[in-house]
Amino acid sequence: TPDGALLDIMRNAYDILSSCNIKMPE
Repeated sequence: TPDGALLDIMRNAYDILSSCNIKMPE
């Protein structure tokens, strides 16, 4: 379903952002 795909993309983006934040803290 489109909702499921959107949720999956958002979770993927969140994981990527989290990894970037961990590698490059503020």
